[in-house]
Amino acid sequence: MKKLIIVLGICLLGFGCDKVENDDDQIRQNEINRQFIGLWKYAVPHDKNTEPYYGFTVNFKYISYYIFAGEKHNNKSNGKSYRFEDGLAHSKYKIYKFVVDGQPIGYQYLSNDTLYIRAFSSSVDINEWVGNREHAYVRTDELMN
Repeated sequence: MKKLIIVLGICLLGFGCDKVENDDDQIRQNEINRQFIGLWKYAVPHDKNTEPYYGFTVNFKYISYYIFAGEKHNNKSNGKSYRFEDGLAHSKYKIYKFVVDGQPIGYQYLSNDTLYIRAFSSSVDINEWVGNREHAYVRTDELMN
């Protein structure tokens, strides 16, 4: 009987620990996500025919679409769940790896209300995109739909 109580106690403690770890991770995810919530578009005009939009929501559903010839086209990651992981080390910015539907798709960070995004690649040169306005996005007042 003592063994059964000990085993049950260990199991209960184990489940409790997992819940605490999951709660801590969700708290961290919420803190990170709060910085990015909203719809973002290019900070500077580009010569391309498409205008991409990226959005982050309180329920962690990614918004990703582009406007081409006046029409909206959803990207394949639109509406999928996302999370943040620790990204590249940098002395000035906290860079996050952005993971959508379990797949890393890019790196991002905020600086002075500007979002910098770089598509995921194993050969990302941090000096090439950190602070580069070609990778910069600003919040827009347009509706997220």
